[in-house]
Parts: sequence; C-alpha cells; structure tokens
Amino acid sequence: MESDLRLLGFVAGIRAFGFFMFQAFLSLYLHNVLGLGFELVGVLILAYGIPPLLLSPLAGLFADRFGRRRLLLLSIVGEAGGALFLAYGMFIGSLIAVSVAVTLGFLFGSLGNPANSAYVADLAEGSERTKGFTWIRVGFNAGAGAGVAIGGLLVGVIGFPAIAALASLFIGAASVLVAVRLHPSPYDERLRRTRRVAGSEEDPRPGVPAAESVLQIERDSMRRSLRVLIADRVFLEMCLAFAFAALVAGQWAVTFQLYVNSTLGLAYDVIGLGLALNCVIVVLGQTRTTRAVLGRRHTWVGAIGVLLYCAAFLAIGASGEWQVAPLAVFIVAVVVSTVGENFVAIPQTTLPSNMAPEREIGNYNGAFQTVTSAAYLLSVFFGGVVLALVPDPIVAWIILVSPAVPSFLLLQHVARRIPEKANRA
Repeated sequence: MESDLRLLGFVAGIRAFGFFMFQAFLSLYLHNVLGLGFELVGVLILAYGIPPLLLSPLAGLFADRFGRRRLLLLSIVGEAGGALFLAYGMFIGSLIAVSVAVTLGFLFGSLGNPANSAYVADLAEGSERTKGFTWIRVGFNAGAGAGVAIGGLLVGVIGFPAIAALASLFIGAASVLVAVRLHPSPYDERLRRTRRVAGSEEDPRPGVPAAESVLQIERDSMRRSLRVLIADRVFLEMCLAFAFAALVAGQWAVTFQLYVNSTLGLAYDVIGLGLALNCVIVVLGQTRTTRAVLGRRHTWVGAIGVLLYCAAFLAIGASGEWQVAPLAVFIVAVVVSTVGENFVAIPQTTLPSNMAPEREIGNYNGAFQTVTSAAYLLSVFFGGVVLALVPDPIVAWIILVSPAVPSFLLLQHVARRIPEKANRA
C-alpha cells in the first residue's frame, strides 16, 4: 500500500478525533447551555447540514480543477478555523456565532471530501483502491471513537469552549501533516504541468491575456463535466440505488437511539456503550470485511449491507413490540448493523471512482456524495415522522426499512450495466 494512503488514513483519524470531541456533544450544548428545546435543536442540526450538501457537487468539480491535495489542505485548515471560532462562540454564549462556526466547519469539511476520495483513486486501482479506502475508514472511526470518549470525559471538567479549542488544535495538526508529508497525487502533478503550459501560451485573440483564456477554458470544462455527469444514466441509477440504501442506513444516526431509549427503555450510558461498540467493530472488522469481499461485485456487497441493516432494525422493532430481551437485542442489533455498515461502505467509497472517467473522478464523487448525503438528511426527518405517527413498533420499522426494496431492485438492475471491471471490489 502506498505510504501516502496510510498517511491519509492517519490524517483522517486525527481529524475525526478533533471533530468528534465537540460534534458529538453539540446538541447537548445547544439544549443544556443555550436552553433550546429538542425540536429547535433538531431543526438547527438539520439546517447546519444543508449548506455543505449544496457545496458537494461544486467541491467535486473544484477537486478536478484545482487539485486534490490543495483542496484537501484548504478543507482541513478551514475546519480547524471553524472549530476555533466555535470555541469563541461557545465562550460568549452566542447562538448566532455558534451557528456560523458550525456551518463554516461543515462547509470546509464538505469541500475536501471529493478531493479525499479522488486522491485515493489517483494512487490505486482495482482491489488496491478498495483497500485504500478501507485505511481511511478505519482511521476515521478509530479517531471518532477516541474523540467521543475523550470529549465525554473532559467536557464536564474543562467545559464546552475549551473542548472546541482543543479540537481545533488537533484538526490543525492534521493540516500540518498534509502540508509537510502528503505528496501531490499523479493527477495533481499532471494538472500543475497542464496549467503551467496553458498559462504561458498567449490567447490567439487580440488583446486577450493568457490568464483570462485559462479561466474561460475552466468555465467551459465545468460545463462539459456537468454534461458528462448528466448523460451517464448508469451512474445516476447507481446513485439513486444508494440513496434508497441511505434512507435505511441513516436511521442509525438519530432514530435508532431515540427508539431504544424511549421504547426499549435503555439508559444513556448503555446507548453510549453501543455507539462505542460501533466504532470498535469498524476499526477491528472493516479490513477483514474488505478482504472477504475482494473480487466480488460492489452491487452485491452493497445489497448484503442493506439486508443486514434491515435485519437489525426489524429485530429492535420486534423487541419493542413484544418487550423481549431489549438489552440483548440492542447489542445484537448494534453488531449486525455495524457489519452492514462495513459492507455498504465498500461500494460507497470505491464505486463512484471506478465508474468515473479519469478526468472526472472528483466530479463523480461530489455528485454521489451529494445524493447520498441528501438521503441521510432526509432519513432523520423520515424517521422522526414515522416514530411520531406510527405507535406500533414493528409496523414503524417495517416502514423505515421499506426503501431497501427499491434499493435492491435498482442494484440488481444496474449491476448488469456497470462494466465488470468497475463493479469488482
């Protein structure tokens, strides 16, 4: 494995460690310190996620035009700045300052996601590419688990503002590693040479500077990239399949915890242990899962992952319906859904790059992340509405996993149309 890919996994871990030190407790700050109601907290968390969602497709286009490493570095520096401003906003107790800081941090984080994926795709192909994304996922989850644990221990001792400031230092350290140790990808090198040549040539039209000519070329190429993306019906169908999968998987983020607390009656500390177990299973199990599915079709791997999510969620629905062993079922559901997460993550991280033309990898990753992120946001609303309107637990979870049906059908259909090499893990 390329040393730069291992470094990228380490950077993802440090970055996630800093980010989750404060992000995991942001809703608690809004409710307990600023005194906002649960409904308003939910609305704000949803609102914070909308601007990054709108930026994602542009971020993919930027990654193809300004370079992977440059955009990734800008993303991490901006995220560190957002965390530092968040510390200030929390210190003065200003909801406006906190909201601006969180939105800025999320925006900068979204800016770098397609560049991160494209960087991995530049350095590796086939199974090595799948392994490269696994390194990053393992690093991210190890950092996230440690960040939540350390943040939980320290927030009661040093307070929310100090936690955010400390997080900024860790995220900033990740930016230093990228600036000093991460080499430009092969695509970055080619892009630099191309821009140097293009910038040195005079435009044949009288009175038009070379720099203006280069800008016009960039604008034309962005239009062309969008046309290429819209014309790729197979890729768009694949995005839709994983959007339906995200509507199911996204129930883990909020709905799952709300349900096991309110209906199964499990305490906060038990739920916290379940979240920690999720991170441990990812760290210990993702590489094994990746090795087990190498050579399999990505669409098959994704379908298995969604099926495991369905099994886990229906199990807690049945437990709530008949009040059968809630603690045991909760633990089993955490394990099964996390294994499903490990399966789904493989095609989600790799397949967009595999399907993209060489010059459109960032563009395709940005589009895919936009569609699936929108589905994850929608899943929070979907889950809340179903839990509020459907009192019967098993019926509620049958409804919540129902998007798996169109996901399976689309994955089966698109599997026959994706080039065989691109669809192999």
